[in-house]
Amino acid sequence: MKPRKFLLLMSKNETVCGCKKFLLETRGHYRVLEARDPDAMHTLLATQDVSLVLIDLDTNASHVAQNVKEFSASLPVVLFSSLLSSNEYDIGNADALLTRDSTTVELLECVAILTMRSEKMQQRCRMQHKQ
Repeated sequence: MKPRKFLLLMSKNETVCGCKKFLLETRGHYRVLEARDPDAMHTLLATQDVSLVLIDLDTNASHVAQNVKEFSASLPVVLFSSLLSSNEYDIGNADALLTRDSTTVELLECVAILTMRSEKMQQRCRMQHKQ
């Protein structure tokens, strides 16, 4: 059995975190770590093997996403909002944006695609370093 991937979910809203965590752990079979602020997020990034970061737009998301990319440029970042209903938002350094209209299936597909893409990029880097 393949080990679960760790996802990092950052939101100030405990209810939003709880809902997303439940969906990702039960339907996506991921292990979800939660952070309420950028400091907690950085601590988890430094101590855990995180495959993807989800950031609530209510948390100064563009700045936080840039910090994540500075920490690891290949780490996928998904911004999400339970309030925003259109894709007319500059996602900056993030890889994707999920709005309140996004379905559970879209969330799971987005996470699966971005984590697979990230894994493949890391494998290529490892192979290049061996050569």
